[in-house]
Amino acid sequence: MAEQTFVVNITGYWLDRQRNNMTESAGLFFVYEAKFNDADETVDLLRIIHIGEAANVVEKLNSAELQAAWNAIILPGHELCYATASVDNHYLVRVAAAYINTHFPPGNREYMESFPFDQTTVISTGKTALLYPVITARRNMLQLHNTPNHFRRSIMIPARAIQIQHEPKQSRKLVSGE
Repeated sequence: MAEQTFVVNITGYWLDRQRNNMTESAGLFFVYEAKFNDADETVDLLRIIHIGEAANVVEKLNSAELQAAWNAIILPGHELCYATASVDNHYLVRVAAAYINTHFPPGNREYMESFPFDQTTVISTGKTALLYPVITARRNMLQLHNTPNHFRRSIMIPARAIQIQHEPKQSRKLVSGE
């Protein structure tokens, strides 16, 4: 493998109760801790808690074991929210590893301390709340290696009033702020 750059278009957002409305496909998925505001029907994305890849994203998101692990991370009254992205199957693990190595989601273990691929740059487009727009991960190099863990994992600002997908290919509800 050689140094490579990927452009990843992220689609979303789906609340946990809407995950079965998502299109079944291979790709990346981003799991957020979110708070739904009934009064104004908006969602605050609070933090990324897991980044993964799967041959079938919807099937993976429906995993009872993963659901239990993710729900154990979030605060009472909050819920899970998802975004997805299509990536060529050949590069799926590499791109997911670059996101994990850069964003340090608490629900991930692998790729947090090292990156086993050649230099990988990812440019994120689309629904990129709480993601750095451009990241670069380098082989066996911990990102922000001189920064204490408690700073690395809490530098994001919540995204307020995001757009929620209701149906994968049909109507979607536009929420104030986007």
